[in-house]
Amino acid sequence: MVFKPRRSIGVLVGIAIILSLLALDGMLLSYLRQSQISPIFFIFALLAVLSLPLLALLGYLVYGLFNLRYRLHRDALTIVWGATQQIIPMGSIREVVRGEDLGEEIKVRGVSWPGYLVGRGQIEGIGCTRFYATEPVAGQLLVVTPTVAYSISPADPDGFLDAFEIRQHMGPIRLLPHEHRQPGFLSWPIWRDRLAHLLLALGLGVNLILFAYLCWRYPSRAEIFKLPAIGLVALIANSNLGILIHSRQRLGAYLLWGGTIAVQLLFWLAALNIIG
Repeated sequence: MVFKPRRSIGVLVGIAIILSLLALDGMLLSYLRQSQISPIFFIFALLAVLSLPLLALLGYLVYGLFNLRYRLHRDALTIVWGATQQIIPMGSIREVVRGEDLGEEIKVRGVSWPGYLVGRGQIEGIGCTRFYATEPVAGQLLVVTPTVAYSISPADPDGFLDAFEIRQHMGPIRLLPHEHRQPGFLSWPIWRDRLAHLLLALGLGVNLILFAYLCWRYPSRAEIFKLPAIGLVALIANSNLGILIHSRQRLGAYLLWGGTIAVQLLFWLAALNIIG
């Protein structure tokens, strides 16, 4: 049996945020087409580029909300959000608590806008809680297990509770593990590797600072911008290659990213020699 939350408000707000960001990008691009190279030009161009991953994230969040649902079986409760699934065996669920009975303000770390709440929080007496809801806490149901609780907001909470009690009384057909399913790339070790993050950030930072310096000191010498542009292409290629080999050859990825930083510094030297 599938229960869905009320999501029209959250989807509309998410789409409005995306459209507002697209409108801002349109104004930035209009300015860039009509302007000479300058420090302000660099800042606006950087903002336009940085908006692309933000737009991708917002798009995925809206997709996750649109796809949000709660599948209730005799064996498990499955929370579907985007490309991920939380599979909670029925035998591990201790109780389902109404949010209106909590009587306290809960702080959640994650994504929150009107009609949408996805993230993690800590509830006194319950513990770590993951939120997949579209209603305020008072309109949510907390599915409590021995290790973590899950906050959901089916549009028909009474119907959900009735269906849950029936299936819990019937008992499971199969014993399933408590499982979090997600796309394979989200499990790559690079997302937890701080040294990798540092090396990638340094390579990008050195390249962007060269762009900014040339926009400030030599905006009229268009040919000189070929150097950081070539450096950026090399940065993107080596960064992607390093990400692909990181899980199998971590040292090789570090050497590749370190070499990329050295290449960016060489482009700095080349630019300084040309303009010096």
